[in-house]
Amino acid sequence: MLGAFGLLVALAQGLAITATAGVDRDRVGVGEVFTFTVYALADGATNLTLITPPFDGFEIVSRGERREVGISGARSHVWEFRLRSRAVGRYTLGPVQVVQGGVIAQAPAVDVEVLADGVGVSSQLNPRLRDLLLTAPSPPDSGAAVTVLLSAEQVLVGQQVDVVTLAWFPRDLRLRLRRQPTLEPPSFTGVWSYPQPVPPGIAQTKRVGDTWYDLFIYHQVIFPITPGPIAGSAAVMRYSVPLAFQFFSQEERFELKSAPPHIGTLPLPDDDRPNGFDGAVGSALVLTREVEGSPRAGEPVGVRFTLSGRGNVALWPPPFLRWSVGLQVYPEGTDEKLNVVGGVLGGTKTFRYLVVPDSVGVLPIPTVTYHYFDPEPATYQTATVAGLRLPVAPALAAVASRAEPPPLMLGQEGPEAWRLMHGIPWWAWALVWLLPPVLFGIARIPRAARSRTEREARLPPWLEAQHRLDRALAHALQEGATDPANLTRALREAGADATLAERVTSVRDRLGAERFARTGGAAPVALLEEARAVTTRVESIARRGRGAAGRVAMIAGLMLLTIPGWAQQVPAERLYQTGAYRAAMDAFAARAAAAPEVVANWYGLGAAAYRFGADGVAAAAWTRAARLAPRSRTLARAMLLLPAPDPASAEWRRVLPFTGDEAFFVATVLWLAAWGGVLISRRWRGRWAVVATGAVVAALIGGYSASDAAEPLGLLTARTPLRVSPHGRAPGSRDLPVGTAIRPGTKRNGWVLARAATGEVGWVATAQVAWVRE
Repeated sequence: MLGAFGLLVALAQGLAITATAGVDRDRVGVGEVFTFTVYALADGATNLTLITPPFDGFEIVSRGERREVGISGARSHVWEFRLRSRAVGRYTLGPVQVVQGGVIAQAPAVDVEVLADGVGVSSQLNPRLRDLLLTAPSPPDSGAAVTVLLSAEQVLVGQQVDVVTLAWFPRDLRLRLRRQPTLEPPSFTGVWSYPQPVPPGIAQTKRVGDTWYDLFIYHQVIFPITPGPIAGSAAVMRYSVPLAFQFFSQEERFELKSAPPHIGTLPLPDDDRPNGFDGAVGSALVLTREVEGSPRAGEPVGVRFTLSGRGNVALWPPPFLRWSVGLQVYPEGTDEKLNVVGGVLGGTKTFRYLVVPDSVGVLPIPTVTYHYFDPEPATYQTATVAGLRLPVAPALAAVASRAEPPPLMLGQEGPEAWRLMHGIPWWAWALVWLLPPVLFGIARIPRAARSRTEREARLPPWLEAQHRLDRALAHALQEGATDPANLTRALREAGADATLAERVTSVRDRLGAERFARTGGAAPVALLEEARAVTTRVESIARRGRGAAGRVAMIAGLMLLTIPGWAQQVPAERLYQTGAYRAAMDAFAARAAAAPEVVANWYGLGAAAYRFGADGVAAAAWTRAARLAPRSRTLARAMLLLPAPDPASAEWRRVLPFTGDEAFFVATVLWLAAWGGVLISRRWRGRWAVVATGAVVAALIGGYSASDAAEPLGLLTARTPLRVSPHGRAPGSRDLPVGTAIRPGTKRNGWVLARAATGEVGWVATAQVAWVRE
């Protein structure tokens, strides 16, 4: 009666309880410890009570609980029981009941399977590793220990060896540690190694005397590749044990090492070794072949040979293929996929070839015999795939009858201006532009102070004329050449005739003599006029021999000569010459993606696409190439083969007669020339201001050209409409012709929202767009 009344009161208060239960492992060995957790969530302020179930077959090692109250007032309660199994069998924990104010919630029961003593290996281990752990020696009763376990101590070359590092820890010691121990597995030389994943946590538990030991493992697979003894390094385990129970107490560090593992590797037997054996080692190898596409004359066909089985996939050599005469064969590389079946490493290895028949007829795929050594029966085996003969159809006449583009461009370097601009860091260019004004300002400060001093001192005319003549001589001649004894000879070497050299020496001496004249320094007008005349002649010599613009141009030329180039050799040209235009497109596209600054890569891609019939791809590639080399006659002739379908697209595809890099280089040269002249003459003159203005204008033009070339642009590769939504069946505009220029916008799942040069706006599949600049 009272229980029913309590239940009604709880319902009136709106109480609700949920309870769940679980274990961290449902398969344990005898003596192993696992955790049984009960979680309850309830409303209201009444405490929760757990009705503890009987733990038959287990003993309670420890018990803990914690409570939490959420913002909404909900209460959560967690009970944790650490249980140790005592006997083999299958046990049921629960069901568990949680009570709050007369309301009872019941969590479902949990099943736990207890295995035999010492067999509590994690169920996630592969069978090969599990069987190997069953042979592991028992841990010593002296504390923690680390050992190395080998699946075999003597194997053949290429045979799999499992190396397992075992770390045994007394449970009482492990529970005292504040951090996880570190385990360093052994390393080997002369082997091919593959680390293998293992489940985290305890792999096995054993009891030695009255002490329980937990086992932690590290697994790796190695394949010896050379005969002879192989010695591995010792495995190392490091851990720290607190000296007291306080959290901040000091720790004592320990380092344990195992005995170094040793493996004996035997060479493969010479008996019955077949001719053509290339060193492949594996088990149950199977060889298959696939041919992609229908062959046509001059078009590539993909042929793949796939080896599958058990063993070290990385060391399987390619099969020996004897191709017929008249075929162009290009190896395209290999693909490897690893897998582990039952703890044995294996997988597949695919060898890809590109075959180009040169004429109509039959394409013979040869029979392949692959010899390998199988270490399980220790005999040589053979995997074979029969040959195949495929008919070769004629090439497409529509593409072959088109006008041929100009020959391929063979250069593998970017334009000189591009290499110069991108070969020097941006901060160096900033320094080139900022350093001359800074130097001029530094040089101008003492010059201004000196000019004020001269004005205040009111120098006599003859002294001003002498100073001006000396400055002109200093600019025209080398340092030290203005000495009176060497002045005449230096002027003759600088380009002055004998009369001028004598006049300069005479005027300079007469100006110096005015210092002691009776007139008090008032030099005759005739002497001053003659001094001005010879000074003008000397300044003209200085401008001819030591012009700043000439020196800047020379420095710029040297910078161009020092930019390094590179060469790249790929079979794209051979594919193009043999008529394999589809394969040539892929090869040139890969080269253009790797080196987008090389004009020849983009032109080759356009030429191959044009011959293949992909006009949109060809027009986009040639436009990209023309923006790198705008004055190329080859590109100008090629672009005449694919005119724009409308004037608006032609405007979007226009190419300026110069690149942004070229304009910026010219601007830099003009800028250096202007400031060089200013620094030499130590004053701004009309011509240097004009040169500096030209540098600024050239820089602005270069910025406009670079921004125009960087704006995203694409060309349609197929006749298609712009649709109202990104779907193949959505309605759209009229069909736009191939080569129509578009500007991209939003992208979504293989579609792009584009604005065409003709004004239409809509969605188009990205596969139908060739990008000039994306």
